[in-house]
Amino acid sequence: MEPLGGHGEIFSSAAAFQGRPMTKSPAKPRKTAVPAAPTWMNPASKREFSALVAFENKWKGHATATETKQLADLIDLRCRLDGLRKLVRSALRKKDAALTISLNREINSTLDRCQRCEAQLRLVDRENTSKEYSDR
Repeated sequence: MEPLGGHGEIFSSAAAFQGRPMTKSPAKPRKTAVPAAPTWMNPASKREFSALVAFENKWKGHATATETKQLADLIDLRCRLDGLRKLVRSALRKKDAALTISLNREINSTLDRCQRCEAQLRLVDRENTSKEYSDR
């Protein structure tokens, strides 16, 4: 009976023994790959994060670590806005004027931070440019 590898060779790797080809991992990770979303995000936020990072990759070919952190902050701000708006609707149903005013103030400041973050990332300009080219 001949050894597993034929020609007198014996495979020492478990992967080779199971018949799977051994693949080499690349020396450098691909820059176009979408990095994993932060663990603190919920599934909907993770999908939005992946979409934004994919858009960034499509736009310039890669997203830096700083940009991915800024995108995560932007998504966090958007989720905060959604939560605050739900709280305002609840406060309006309860007819709590003081809470509604306080929440509106929080919404306005969060919206301002969100718009500054978008401006810093220049997402609006990129989206408009992408739409112009896709309409042609």
